[in-house]
Amino acid sequence: MKYRGEAHMRLKNEILLALGSRRDLKVWNNPTGAFLSIATHNVVRCGQKGQPDILGVIGPRGRLLCIEVKTGAAVLDDDQKAWRSMAEGLGALYIEARTVKDVIDAFNGEVKK
Repeated sequence: MKYRGEAHMRLKNEILLALGSRRDLKVWNNPTGAFLSIATHNVVRCGQKGQPDILGVIGPRGRLLCIEVKTGAAVLDDDQKAWRSMAEGLGALYIEARTVKDVIDAFNGEVKK
């Protein structure tokens, strides 16, 4: 299992907090990966490979918002690039975020178009 680290978790939470009070969209944490069940001790997998860390819906028309959080020297892997390509091809707004400002700037830039 891949551990992303405290910096990744902190940035993801900061983004969720920054966007969470907006009335023009709804965002949520989108966990993926494999987890150990406490009850059964089995590995439980959730999500699709490559899907973003944060998902949301932009009102009023319901456009999908995808935010992939990256810290340090991390870059999109092949599964994440494929997910981004698919999502953007279907009209989603996909943001690769290294700061909260990245998200706000990208979101505001797209909404003004």
